[in-house]
Amino acid sequence: MARLDFLLSNDVIAFYWMGFLLADGTFSHYDKQSGLATSLHAELSIHDLPHLQKLASLLEVEIKHLKPRTESYSESTQLVYIGKADKKIIPLICHKFDIKQQKTYNPPDFSKYQFSNDQILSLIIGYIDGDGCISMISPAPNLKYIIRINTHISWKHNLLFINNFIHKKYNCLQTNNVNTTKRGFTDLSISKQKLLKYMKHFIEQNNLPVLSRKWDVLTSLDYTSMSQRQTTYTSKACKPVTINNMTFNSISEAARYFNCTNPTIKRMCKIN
Repeated sequence: MARLDFLLSNDVIAFYWMGFLLADGTFSHYDKQSGLATSLHAELSIHDLPHLQKLASLLEVEIKHLKPRTESYSESTQLVYIGKADKKIIPLICHKFDIKQQKTYNPPDFSKYQFSNDQILSLIIGYIDGDGCISMISPAPNLKYIIRINTHISWKHNLLFINNFIHKKYNCLQTNNVNTTKRGFTDLSISKQKLLKYMKHFIEQNNLPVLSRKWDVLTSLDYTSMSQRQTTYTSKACKPVTINNMTFNSISEAARYFNCTNPTIKRMCKIN
């Protein structure tokens, strides 16, 4: 039997996964009387299968592979998913986290959550793993990174809350990092290295099961100067590249891992 009730616990790991599901999960089959969902579903790229396995193992549900949608469906775009229906537990989860129908356009209000700071920060980190990205904005020797979240404009109040919450928690001077695009989306950028460092430290302190490909790039921010990151290289773009003792088959593969551009990887490797 799936341990869906874990998502109702006060464990920060449960809050991490709820943040992730608020971003990347789908709640459906709403009860006509209560208006609350009775099933949940989450699908990811096959590249993130190890991450989905963490959640599947925790909830004791089976991972399934989606069938190819077209003949040109490539292995790199395959999807994996988990799904579970429960008329008792899932409505309680929806009630606790204020999850409504069509949450993309009718989101919960994070500012009304009556949770601890650690629980809210865990939820925010999970949300970043679902709807955000972490990328490099300045190469070595002065490495700098940025967290970006881009979502539907209806979530703008939650991005404002996230920005305010993180700056307040770590006693940083608050700046307005939330913008609205002409296409009906809103985005949040967090580029203060102090904040990224504290968030990564919080992740490690609490053993949060974060998406490794996103947060591992911040290794250099943990306990050393941000300018002390060691970068090595072996050869040209079409040959293996080694960065931070990690070897990639090509510059493009390294760029995908670090969530940055090929030219940035070249600068890191000092390739002409």
